[in-house]
Amino acid sequence: MRDKFAANWLRERDTAYVPQSNVPTKPFEDVYAQVKVDGKVVATIYNNGWSVIDGEAAMKIGSPEEPPELRRGPEGARWHAETYAELLGGTVEQASTALTQSEWTQRETFNYTREQLDAAWEAIMAEDRTRAAPLQSLYRALAAQSGSNADVSA
Repeated sequence: MRDKFAANWLRERDTAYVPQSNVPTKPFEDVYAQVKVDGKVVATIYNNGWSVIDGEAAMKIGSPEEPPELRRGPEGARWHAETYAELLGGTVEQASTALTQSEWTQRETFNYTREQLDAAWEAIMAEDRTRAAPLQSLYRALAAQSGSNADVSA
């Protein structure tokens, strides 16, 4: 996960970055499937495995326990679509934009060296520390006014 954060951070700053494939990269436009109950769409599942589900349907199924070996991407999307359809008594309609796991994995790859990823991660952490510093100063000042003492350096 750390490497994906670092790669995304590098991509955001790389104006010359060109995706390695022509596979769509907008997660909420990459529909994997829809679950329909009585002809009504109650859930839309995306290639990355995320889903948007109707409030009533969500209340009905709760939060199904995912298998520990479930992969992100189309394999996870397929599991969610099939599980929702089974629990709701609906059907799965696979979208024309559905990807295979290998197509999706290709899209998710990045070509950065270990050194680049490690340096990017350190830069992300430094940015976070810089953003947190004013809040830590404020917290220390408020703690001093109230007479309490807390270590916020951790």
